[in-house]
Amino acid sequence: MRQRARIPAAALLAASAMLLAACGGESEPSPKGIEGAKKAGSETPSASPSAPAGRPSVGLPDDLEMNFAWGGTGKPAEDAVYRDAEQFFRGMKRASARNDLKDPAYLFYSTAGGTKYAATQIGLNIKENLAPTGKDRYFDGKVAIKDGTAGLVTCRDQSKVFSKNKKTNKVYRNAPDPKTSYSRYTLRLEKGAEGVWKVSSVYVTEGVKECMP
Repeated sequence: MRQRARIPAAALLAASAMLLAACGGESEPSPKGIEGAKKAGSETPSASPSAPAGRPSVGLPDDLEMNFAWGGTGKPAEDAVYRDAEQFFRGMKRASARNDLKDPAYLFYSTAGGTKYAATQIGLNIKENLAPTGKDRYFDGKVAIKDGTAGLVTCRDQSKVFSKNKKTNKVYRNAPDPKTSYSRYTLRLEKGAEGVWKVSSVYVTEGVKECMP
């Protein structure tokens, strides 16, 4: 197996800058450069975190594992973006696994277009009575912050994520499709009054070669 190619820093910066330049969650971003994006320094997958005081649980079922190989930058502001983005992804998967559009976790860590994106994904599982199972991995992340807005770009490997029928528990193990299993996610986040970074928009590019094994 060949070594995984990392997404070039310039590409990550450009994608992150697009979100920072966007005026709203549903608007078309404009390609405007921004310097200072911080890459996480560790490739150690994170364990399922405990919810901080006053925040909803992002606990997952035993058959669903989420790894975030982002580590830390050593910069408190950038690391806070990584942590809250992770909670958003966990909250979205938690709601999908529970078939619950009212689960508070993803709602707490999102706003505007971010909430709409998550609700759509959760709704698809509810419609088909499915739940995610397996191993979901996020890696090669970069963060940029400007004026209370952040952009986060990350690869996602969902080649080991499958769907499970909620009634029968039957797992549908389809062969991984390179066109959909390896993606790049570009998030815009806005800092709320309570100090939480909330995802306000999500852009997904599927079949990204740099994210493939």
